[in-house]
Amino acid sequence: LWPVDRLVLLKRKPRRLCTLDGLDLPAARMERNVCLQISGQMGSDQARTLDIERGISIGSTILHRIQCQLGGQKSWDMIFTSHVIAAAGNSQIVVACCDDNTIHLCSSNTGRRLIPSLTLDSQVSILKCCSTYVMIITCKGFLFVWDTQTMEAKIKSQSLIGILHNSDMKIDRSLLTDQGVPIITVNNGNTYTFNTSMAAWTLLASKSDILQQCSDHISVLPAGVNANQNGILSALQTTKSRRGSQASQLF
Repeated sequence: LWPVDRLVLLKRKPRRLCTLDGLDLPAARMERNVCLQISGQMGSDQARTLDIERGISIGSTILHRIQCQLGGQKSWDMIFTSHVIAAAGNSQIVVACCDDNTIHLCSSNTGRRLIPSLTLDSQVSILKCCSTYVMIITCKGFLFVWDTQTMEAKIKSQSLIGILHNSDMKIDRSLLTDQGVPIITVNNGNTYTFNTSMAAWTLLASKSDILQQCSDHISVLPAGVNANQNGILSALQTTKSRRGSQASQLF
């Protein structure tokens, strides 16, 4: 046995509290009445907006409505019996998420449902849509990415525990590309995507990697591609976080 004065106490890193069901992320919330512009230029005839009205009393029944307007004129509307906690859309699709864990997908042009309502494991925490793709992260920390054109899941029920493994970790920002690729940045500066071919999370960028911080990355673009167009990594890598210019003076 070691003497008392030789004992060293190891402090364990805090672990995120999770159950067998998953994580505990905050649910999406929106104000009672919201107007979202989903496509077109504001004020133009092609401007498409979603007017979300909650708490409509009809007798003893409380209803909630999403009305789509094109150029200021009513295009279609949809009625719900559950609270709408998140909504998003573009010129092709509209997605509505309710507090009863249901997801509603419909056409932006007609309001026609693309598929009967989907039910997930918990309420929605994050909702993104781009082109024909929809990304959802549930409160239990599961990632879904759907292609509404083929009606197939690109990513289904993928747990985020692998990238949110400490109790102080949370999602800082997220986005979905027009190819249906999810990008998730954690508050520790790490940015991930999920590689469906390898069935594993891929680390795209890390602020704690000193070699990456001291590197200047040169963008090589094919002929005909706009040089001013920002890609995924260039959008994540800000000038303030790059130290290549200082490192070049030392080596």
